[in-house]
Amino acid sequence: MRSLVVDDDFICRSTLLAQLLPFGSCDAAADGIEALLAISRAHEAGWIYDLICLDIDMPNISGHEVLRSLRLQEERRRDGPRATVIMTSSHSESNQVKSAFVNHADGFLVKPVRSEILRTRLLTLGLIAS
Repeated sequence: MRSLVVDDDFICRSTLLAQLLPFGSCDAAADGIEALLAISRAHEAGWIYDLICLDIDMPNISGHEVLRSLRLQEERRRDGPRATVIMTSSHSESNQVKSAFVNHADGFLVKPVRSEILRTRLLTLGLIAS
């Protein structure tokens, strides 16, 4: 599994990277601009991220904006595979969760993300085997 962790907080980003590394390769981005660049480079190289863990509240470009841009790119490709996106936030207000799913996120996790919850979500989404 190829993963991209996008979070402006170094500790959160590093922790999530460490949790995902046992499942495959992991890249990191510190904000939405870096995330869009990583996603674009992957597409240019002919592959996609299987999983993108995307923080909602970031400087420059929010996670919601990154997700909307990603889904538009995927829609233009039409027949290509689609990345699984789990939005993350330290806030669990219903409007944050609702916006994530309106923008076609595949999941939502509250930070700090606990390993057992992440593993369960990856199993549920079919990204890893039991």
